[in-house]
Formats: sequence, C-alpha cells, structure tokens
Amino acid sequence: MTSPPERPLLRWPRAIPLPVRIAFGLAVAMAPVPAALVWWPSLGALSLVVAATLASVGVTLIALDVHRLQQRARDLEPGAARYRHLVDDVSDAILVLTPALRVEMASARATDLLGRRAEEVLGRHFTDLFGSDAAVRALAVDDTITFPLTLSRANATSFAAEVSARRLAEGCVQLIVRDVTSALQVVEDIRQERELLDGILETSAAAVLAFELPSRRLLFANRRLSEVTGASRDLLQAVGISGIGWEFADLDGVVLPPDRLPSARVLAARTLVRGERMLARRPGGHWRVFNFSGAPLFNGDGEIRALIFSFDDVTDRERSQQTLAESEERLRRITDAVPGTVFQYVLTPSGEQRFEFVSAGIRELLRRSPAEAIESFATVWETILPEDQERIARTILESAASRTRWSEEFQVQVSSGDRKWVRGTSIPEPALPDGSIRWNGLLLDITEQKRLEGDLLQIQKMESIGRLAGGIAHDFNNILTAIRGNVDLLLDDVPEGHASLVGLGDIRDAAERATALTRQLLAFSRKQAMQTRDLDLASLVRDMEKMLRRVIGEDVVLLTQPSDNVGMVRADPGQLEQVLLNLAVNARDAMATGGLLTIETRNVRLDASTASALALGVGDYVCLVVRDTGHGMDDETKSRVFDPFFTTKPAGKGTGLGLAMVYGIVRQSNGAVSVDSDPDRGATFRLYFPRVPTPSERIVPFMPSPTDGITLRREASLLLVEDDQAVRALTRRILQEAGYSVREASDAYEALGMVGPDCAGIDLVVSDVIMPGMGGRDLANELRVRRPDLRILFISGYLDIDLAALGLDQRTRLLSKPFTRESLLRNIAVLLDVDAATVSGAA
Repeated sequence: MTSPPERPLLRWPRAIPLPVRIAFGLAVAMAPVPAALVWWPSLGALSLVVAATLASVGVTLIALDVHRLQQRARDLEPGAARYRHLVDDVSDAILVLTPALRVEMASARATDLLGRRAEEVLGRHFTDLFGSDAAVRALAVDDTITFPLTLSRANATSFAAEVSARRLAEGCVQLIVRDVTSALQVVEDIRQERELLDGILETSAAAVLAFELPSRRLLFANRRLSEVTGASRDLLQAVGISGIGWEFADLDGVVLPPDRLPSARVLAARTLVRGERMLARRPGGHWRVFNFSGAPLFNGDGEIRALIFSFDDVTDRERSQQTLAESEERLRRITDAVPGTVFQYVLTPSGEQRFEFVSAGIRELLRRSPAEAIESFATVWETILPEDQERIARTILESAASRTRWSEEFQVQVSSGDRKWVRGTSIPEPALPDGSIRWNGLLLDITEQKRLEGDLLQIQKMESIGRLAGGIAHDFNNILTAIRGNVDLLLDDVPEGHASLVGLGDIRDAAERATALTRQLLAFSRKQAMQTRDLDLASLVRDMEKMLRRVIGEDVVLLTQPSDNVGMVRADPGQLEQVLLNLAVNARDAMATGGLLTIETRNVRLDASTASALALGVGDYVCLVVRDTGHGMDDETKSRVFDPFFTTKPAGKGTGLGLAMVYGIVRQSNGAVSVDSDPDRGATFRLYFPRVPTPSERIVPFMPSPTDGITLRREASLLLVEDDQAVRALTRRILQEAGYSVREASDAYEALGMVGPDCAGIDLVVSDVIMPGMGGRDLANELRVRRPDLRILFISGYLDIDLAALGLDQRTRLLSKPFTRESLLRNIAVLLDVDAATVSGAA
C-alpha cells in the first residue's frame, strides 16, 4: 500500500521533549482493486516514549471509506441550518453538553444571556460557566430535572435563572436556561402587594369578608369582622357568616327577608353595590347602623364565583354627627338670636379674603344671604363706602401682623340705597397651617346708636347753651323786674294826659317784649314753666293763619290744610305758636323771591321702623307738616339744622336759635322733628306729637294766682334779702309804699346778722333764691330753726328750681321774676292773711 504523493505524508520533528500520545487522521491514497484512485481516511495512533529523538514509531493504520459520509453531511446541511436558526430564535438559552460536560452547542440567546462570545462558550466545561454546584446538579440528572440557579455573566453581574436539564442519547445533556429575574420580581411585587392589601384590610375600620359560591366557603375575613360579629375566624371559617345568627333590618327596624339581604342584592345587581345603610345585630345584641358595600367576582366564563363585602359600623359616627348637627343647630339659633352678624373671616397669605361662616343677621344688615356672603366676599366688601375701604383694609392687615383685636366703625350702603353705620369687632386666631389668619367676630348695626349719639350731642349742646341762656335770662329778669316795676311806679305818679305817659307806655311794651324773649331763651333751655293743656293743632293753625300771612309777606302764598278730625295733643299753646312762627319765618327766608308755604295737620300711626328712627314709641300721633318751596338744604346743612346758633343767613340776619328752639319745644312735649330737603327742592318739617286719648283739664297752671278777697295787712315788718341792688331798691319802694316796714340785706349772711335768735320783730322774709355764698333756701332753713312758723316768699329769675327742696307750703311761696307790683303785694298778702290756712299751693 503506497501513497501517490511524491512528498512524504508525515514529517516529524527531530525531537519531542516530553512523552505524548498523538491521535491523528490521515487520508491515504490507495489503488483500488479496479484501477481507480480512491482516497480513504486513515487513523493512526502514535505512541512516544520519553526520548530526546524519535526512537521508534508504532503505526496502526485503519482504512475507512468516508465518501458516503461526506455526501450525507452535505445533504444534511440545509436542515441543520434551519434547526440552528430555530434554536437561535428561541427566547430561552439552549446548550448541549457532551458526555464530558463540555459545551458542544450554544444558541445565540445562550451567549447573550451569559454575556460571552460563541468561541468563549463552545468547548468550555460546564463548571466554568455554571459553577461546581451546577455541575453536581447536572450530573445527577436522570431523565429531566428543573432547578433554580443564580448565574454570573462575564461582566460580573448575575441573574436568576430556571434551568431544565434533559439527558440525550449517547450521554449528551441538553440545558434550557430561562432568565426569570422579571418573573421573580413580579412574584415579589405581588407578594408585597398582597401583604399590603392584607395589612390594609386587617387595619380597616370596616369588617371585610369574601366567600366562594356556591359553596359559601369563607375565603377571607379580617380581624374587624370578628370584633363586629363576636365570632372567631375559625368559627366563621367553619359555619360562615350565615351560621352565626345575625339579623338584618331596614332603618325602620323591619327585619329584611332573604331576597333583600346584602348577598341577594349583590347577586341580583351583578355589580358593585355601595353605601347601603341598614341595621344589624348579633344574637342577643342591640340594633346598630351599618354601611355595607358588596361586589361580585367573576370567573372566565362570566359566572359569579365569589362575593366580597365590607360592613362599616357607623352607629357611633351617626350619633356623633347627630350630636354635632344638634350642636350646630344650637349655635345657629344662638348666632341668629345675637343682635348682629356673627362671622368667621379668613385672609390668606396671597391676599385672598373669604367668609367661612356668616350668621343670618347679615340679611337684615346688608340685604345679603349667608350663602351669598360665603360664596363671594366681594358682595359684602362692595357695600362698604369707598372712603372707608382703604382704612378697613389697612387695619385688618395691622391686626393680622400684631395678632390683636380688630375693631372699626364704618358705613355701608345696602341695595335699597340706605346707608348704615356698622361696628365690626373680631379677634384673630393663631395662624392656620397654610399661614392664613382667621378672625371670629361680630358686625353690629349702630345706625340707631349713631343717631342717638347725635341726639345726645345735640342735647349736650342745647344743655350747654341752655345753661348760658338760663343765666342770661336770670340776669335779664332782674333787669326787667327793675324796669317794669319802676315804670309801673312812674305811671302811678304821672297825671293822666301827661306827655310822658306815651314814653312810659313804650318802655313798658318793650319790657313786655323783652320778657317774651326771655321766655324763648328759657324754652330753648327747657327752663320755662310749661302751661300745658289738651289742644287741637288744627284749631291752632286756623287761629294763627292771619298772623302768619302778615309775617311771611305778600310774595309767599300760604296754604293751610288743617284736618277736621285731627286728634288732641298735650302741649303749651304759647310754645307751639312760637314753633309755628319760627318755622314760618324760616320758610319765608328760604323763599326770597316768593313761593308756596303749606301747613297741614294729620293723624298718623308710626310703625316700629319709623318710630325707632324718630326715637319715639310705636303708636298714634298728630303730625304737623310745614312745607316750603325754597332753596332747600344739602346733607351737611340738614345734619346741623337744629344746632344752637347755626345759621346759613348773612351776618345780622339770624341768631341760629329759631330751629333749635323748635327742636327743644317739640322734644319737651314728648314729640319729635324730622326734616326732608334737597338743594333747590324746598324743605319739609314734620312735627310729631303723641295723641291724647281723652280730653283732660284744659289748663294746668304751674303757679296758681292768689285768690281774691284776701285781707291785706299793712302793719307787718318784712325782711328783704336780694343781691341785685336795682331789684332790691324797687322791691323796698313797692313794699314801703304799700305801708310795710322793711329791713333790707344784700346777702344771706347780712340778713342773719340783722335778726335776733328768735327772729323777733320779723313777720315775713322776702328772699332771692340764688345768691352768692348762702342761697335763699339755706337762709330760710336757718331762720326757721330760730322761728319755725316764719313766713317766707321766694323770688327768682331761675325757673329750673327744685320746688320740693324749697318746701313750698302754706307759709312758703315762690314768685317768678320779672314780677309786677300787684303780684308781689298779692303774694305777701296771702302769706300774712290770718286765714292763710285756707290757701294752698304756691304762686
């Protein structure tokens, strides 16, 4: 057997340093039996013994025909390629190990999963890639086994894998490796979610259960279910929810039939049933209120396989809600009863303003509902007058910064156009979590209070001026006393027909007019004695019509409209005449170029609102209306029209006392005055007087006149005490000319020094009431200590004297200045008359 090639088939190295065993295959060309050249494969085994050189070679040649094998391999190549592509497309990694556990085949997914190239995987031992533990597992494979494994990649990262090993023919092993990292994470997530759900259900305030259908086997029951039912989980698991004897009823206490039980309702609805309220009780227990919700669970065929329920015991909650509702209702009734508007106001850090609570009082205050105020703060803010808004906003911010009480007074204009005064007071709470500030406060309608304050201020003004007027009237009365008395004495001395009689008469008339002026001052100061009687205002208007026409002149047309059935009022007719006269003069001055003056009387009944605005009581009144078509008044003038000495007339044309006196007389008569006027639209004064239901005594004099027929005593000794020299001189002359013996003193101290310890020689004392130092009352008390039966005649220009303090009785009388000679002598005669005990009162 020879080889056709000319060169040797084998060329060995000259020396082999180590003993080796080499297996090799040779293809030797041999001549076939028929004369054709055929290549045969040959296997040779060469054994070497340790030697420096090739000493001997033993060669075994095995001839094998590989032609058919090569052809077979070529035929299998397309199928193998398709198999290879199929293996590479599988998502799991596939490896084939030789019996010696070396990788004979690895899919593309395997190399990707291991993070290695194909040449780094093929031929590697199993332990190099999977570890020794894996090798042990793989060697233990009998037929098929699956086990978890953590594998490492070439980049030192690891992943969780599931390995399936199956032994093949000829001792090979097939491995299918699946990356289960994501799957395990999903399982872990599900486990955590289940633990979370279990924890939520276990800590739920509601009882939760689920049971299977149709077996009604309990699938789940939380701890709260055992607490509510009083049954353990084991018992519930054994007998189910229907086996523990619970009863269900509607809210009226009617026990529910089976078709209305929660499970039946969910089965019938085949959907979620939520928030149903019913009563339930355990055996021997009390009915409690539950909110129940239930839902069906379906299988793949759309059939209900289980029911899940939650039962929330809301009995205590409903009681709390009922208690809270009752408390809120009590609070609402209280806040509604408060005379004002209770509110909660919030200011946020961004400047947003809102009401969180507003009581029903806002309806009356601002004509807004609580809902409107809460929904829109602007509906309240817009009612505040613009001139007040800036101040209100500034003080609110100051209160927020200092955490101090906020209190302001401001004006609002409601939808009807009326303006009101409002006092707001509130206290801020500690800041809310978001930095907002909440105030709890009260809004009060102080319109009436402001009006009363104005009235009080007016009264205080009038009181101040009244005190001045009273003092002036007192001094003036002293002067008038001297003037009138001396004129009367002169008239007695001047013979009839004498030329001086005319001048003296003019002086007396002037004194009378001056006396009327003092009456006006005293009426203004409310110190004039009122001569009240029941009178008809309509008759008063008719009686004064002619005089009023003369006063207002020809340019002004007077229209009187006295009602025939007007009621009676109780007042001083002289004062009311003065009121009408002053109003007519005021109207005439307002109509310089002429106009219409209307005076009318009518019966009216004041309701609560009108009466309150006038500071009067509800009831029947007679209204005297005086209306002109003059130039009218603006708001500022109207606000001061009754102020003393306030006038819009030029200097020297008015005193400013006319309307102030009108106001004083009407108020003194328990009435009220209102004025309506606008510029160029005239003015209307309305005077309200209470109606008297029945006529009473026509005249009630303040001091009755002495009765006639009194015996005059001329042989009496009188002590005259008067600090005004002119009045003292006049009085002494009148008394001396009347035949009385007179001793005079300029003050009380001088008088006390002139009499003895028992006032011997003094029959009567004539004393002024108001004097410097000791007054007439104290002097009288001191003299009566010495002589209790001493008769005393007080004279005074003041009329606001406490008559009770003077002790007026049969031995004590009062005479007002200015007095006439006749009135002085008559009062003295009354006191000195032997029958004085029959005379009562004071003059």
